[in-house]
Amino acid sequence: MLTASLFFSWINKGQAQQPNHIRWDVAAKLPALPDGTPQPGVAGAFTGVHNNALLLAGGANFPDGMPWAGGAKAYRSEVYVMRGDTVTAFPLGKRIAYGASASIADGLVCIGGENEAGPLAQTFLLQWQGSQGRVVAKDLPPLPFPLTNATAAAIGSTVYVAGGENADRVSDAFLAIDLSAPNPYWKSLAAIPKALSHSVMVAQSDGSKMKLYLIGGRARTVSGITELCSQAWSYDPAGNQWSPIAPIHDNNGVTNLSAATAVATGASYILVTGGDKGNIFRNIETLNAQIAHSEGDELARLKAAKLDILQNHPGFNTDLLLYNTITDTWTVAGQLPYSPPVTATAVKWNGDIYIPSGEIRPGTRTADVLKGSVSKPSYFSTTDYIVLALYFLGHRAVDFPPPAFYRRLFQRRREDSRMGHRVEYLRREAERDHVHRYSRQNVRHRLDLLLPAHDHHLLHAGRGALLHSLLPQTGGYFFLRIPGKKI
Repeated sequence: MLTASLFFSWINKGQAQQPNHIRWDVAAKLPALPDGTPQPGVAGAFTGVHNNALLLAGGANFPDGMPWAGGAKAYRSEVYVMRGDTVTAFPLGKRIAYGASASIADGLVCIGGENEAGPLAQTFLLQWQGSQGRVVAKDLPPLPFPLTNATAAAIGSTVYVAGGENADRVSDAFLAIDLSAPNPYWKSLAAIPKALSHSVMVAQSDGSKMKLYLIGGRARTVSGITELCSQAWSYDPAGNQWSPIAPIHDNNGVTNLSAATAVATGASYILVTGGDKGNIFRNIETLNAQIAHSEGDELARLKAAKLDILQNHPGFNTDLLLYNTITDTWTVAGQLPYSPPVTATAVKWNGDIYIPSGEIRPGTRTADVLKGSVSKPSYFSTTDYIVLALYFLGHRAVDFPPPAFYRRLFQRRREDSRMGHRVEYLRREAERDHVHRYSRQNVRHRLDLLLPAHDHHLLHAGRGALLHSLLPQTGGYFFLRIPGKKI
């Protein structure tokens, strides 16, 4: 039986990285802009959940044309509130995009970002007050320096922010603020192992405690060619220490990834969606560097090559990457059936995964709010049921008494009051005096002493069944003290 169990466990090993099935669809669309023009969608918006509403605040887009055609980037000042499948726009009161955000019980914490003037240090708490039908923003202590394209996550009321960039540099800073403190402030923690922007950070259990997981990212360089990242790390808040974990993997092996979305799912999984693996991004940067030093026909050729890439961009990473925090392994769990967004944020809401808006190709946003409906976990797979059935069949053949035994036993118990009195005596003593703990073997021995001699053959033929009728009274064990007798 053990061999069979091991065999089927080996067969089932390939299913270990598939904890749930996720069905993707478009849950809603962002409404038209306040002036009535069609909604182009936004990238780099603050995203989270408060008071059973999904919030999407700020962001940026190109309403007047693609950037390579002269279209200017517009920083948005709307807050979209989704309740059920209805999305309503409210004013934010500030134009801002590319900040980091994390949801806590009190609201959505919005950190840094940028506007037309550059990176920002401001932070604020966004709240949905459903009873009054309004969105409220409350100022929080600012960051010690401006940051844009950072990433954030929360454990309880403590919000952490990692990496990012500003006009001076790409940051390796790792900051935290406990918003339950009487006078909250940002404090510096152990720096992240590598200066990065466009990373994603998620709080998830490693099987014993909550940790933070920092995944991928990129870093601009003085050469103009961005350094891409395939690495990932875990952070232990108790020890204030970063540790490397398995690098990001797809079906082809280790891969770079930046500007992705990620969300904790299940007890020990992180689902990473979208993002840019960087191949086309780096080609465009290479062309930009060449264009800066070219002229004449060569300049025209390079510009045409760059325009062709931008206009025919295939979109971003469609892999659904699943990381297991306990086994430290990556698996491709499937493909996103919609255009995958970058510079967006995934959140869990009412048990499902939401990815509102985002950039789906250079200069192009989507107004779709994607929803991944997570199926309820199946605690027993088909293989598990087979193993369980084989176990009970084997146990039936070896240990279970024949049906005739039960008829004889129950008839004997009805007819022989002495046996019934002795069994009830054991039960009463078990409840009255919890002194000694005895295993099934000891209880069998005690029953041998108390049962009438002519019932011993019944006990030995089916003592397992008899004990199963007795032992549930004390959760699998008896607690007995028989005066004058030592067992």
